[in-house]
Amino acid sequence: MARHKKTIPINTERLWHHIFEGFPEDHPNESWSPLGRAIYQGDAATVKWLMEAVRRPASIIKGEELLDWAIRICQQNRLEVIRSIVEASPEPQSIVLRCNNNQLYPVFQAAAEGDIEVFDYLQNIAPVDINHQDTSGMTMLHYAFMTSQLDMARHLQDCGAKCDIPDKAGHLPMDYYLKPDICLSTNT
Repeated sequence: MARHKKTIPINTERLWHHIFEGFPEDHPNESWSPLGRAIYQGDAATVKWLMEAVRRPASIIKGEELLDWAIRICQQNRLEVIRSIVEASPEPQSIVLRCNNNQLYPVFQAAAEGDIEVFDYLQNIAPVDINHQDTSGMTMLHYAFMTSQLDMARHLQDCGAKCDIPDKAGHLPMDYYLKPDICLSTNT
């Protein structure tokens, strides 16, 4: 006699919450959601699988924009992880062009991290004006110099970034490299 498998309905809203936001407070692994753990570890295959499992766009994780967070937190295989997130998104350009509260696109985070490969990948998906200024008036070049990412600063200049655009405090991008003490007084 054939056995029939009982189908258990899946609460996709609850699944989405667990994958992207983590588990209830009493769960032993409360600090990391499965997606967060996979991103941190650089496990691009698991990231892609989790993103596709919920079949819904994800843009925010733990209160931060997903790509910004992933670029900042991913410890290895960053380009592959970012590619998995973007490709699993139903609207790749939309996720690449999501700004955070300071009007920073994910390419700003790539510039601050000095990740030229991720920067180029994101710019190929959805180009952002190389001289775009955030709410503080800072450009990607400001962020690259602020974090001493000189190879990225050179790359940004090769892509057309201007060195003579001051932020709202009047600081030029190079000022953040030459006078690191201004980083302490700048609200980014």
